Amino acid sequence: MAAFASLQRPAAHRGAAFVPGTPELERRNEQPAAEAVGAPPVLWSFADISLTSPPPAGTTALEVDDEQLFTGQSEDEEPEPLDAPTKSPTPAPAPKTPSPTPTPGTPAAPTISSATVKAAPSGGANTRKDVGVGEIVDFSGSAAGTWTASGGTATGASSTKFRWTAPATAGSVTITLTAGGTPVTDTVNVVAPKDISMKNVGSHATQVGPGGACMLTEVTFKPLDVCLGAIQWLEVPSDAENITGDYFKKFTTAQLHHNPNTNYAIVDDTNVMEAGTKNAKNDHISAHTLPGPYKDGSFEWKIPNRYKLDSEADDKGRWFTDTTQKFSMTAGGTLTITKAGATT
Repeated sequence: MAAFASLQRPAAHRGAAFVPGTPELERRNEQPAAEAVGAPPVLWSFADISLTSPPPAGTTALEVDDEQLFTGQSEDEEPEPLDAPTKSPTPAPAPKTPSPTPTPGTPAAPTISSATVKAAPSGGANTRKDVGVGEIVDFSGSAAGTWTASGGTATGASSTKFRWTAPATAGSVTITLTAGGTPVTDTVNVVAPKDISMKNVGSHATQVGPGGACMLTEVTFKPLDVCLGAIQWLEVPSDAENITGDYFKKFTTAQLHHNPNTNYAIVDDTNVMEAGTKNAKNDHISAHTLPGPYKDGSFEWKIPNRYKLDSEADDKGRWFTDTTQKFSMTAGGTLTITKAGATT
């Protein structure tokens, strides 16, 4: 029955001993026999039983329970519903895997950079790897170490710097820096003078007579992509060659012999001959006066050229090129001289 389903004891009396009914309650449930005729029997209900003594007037146990339904929770802890989902326990965090101990890396090998002390006449960068004989180069290392070279300045003190002077002869040179037991190398190409060019820049005009010619030349040593300022230049004597026509055949071998300056001439950092204590600024090319009668004819000097470093003795000079100086006469008495690209 519905009344059964919702029946509860008041919270204040839950768990209290059952109180038997009093005679007054029992009499209240009794009905006169006459009134029972024709009426259905009265059903017994817990609503007629008071669990308190004396019962509050006008209040049944059911009504008390209905009022408590809106007052909130009782003081007793209510059990969880049977169909409430069971909470899964929070899993413990997995232990962190320790990071591996870093392995010490291999020390980086040192590096080398270089710069020439002097610029090349061509305007190339000072970091160039082609250098002139005797040229000075500053090497720098990323770490201090010992320096060695396969040519030129052989060794350097333990440092990050190494000033190296190129050898007197051409070739490839390896520079080695050893720092912390690790070697690193750099390679430079040493270049010797290879050629000579000349330019007419003047003459001793007042000294020129009949059948004569003269010019003063600026002398340049090549190549221009390296600095050759550490060299000195010398022409080697030679006899006349390739004599043609009749005019020069009347001169002796000694008269046609080339007798250049016996001293080395110095060269500046632009690869041009400069004035020194034993040489003038320009090469003097001339035959100021030649006797007539004049006829067509010519001859040449094939001139060997030698160089040495400023620091070397004269006998250490070495050949590097030949230049040709030619004399040509006309029947009219006009002499023309050419040498290394220059002309009177």
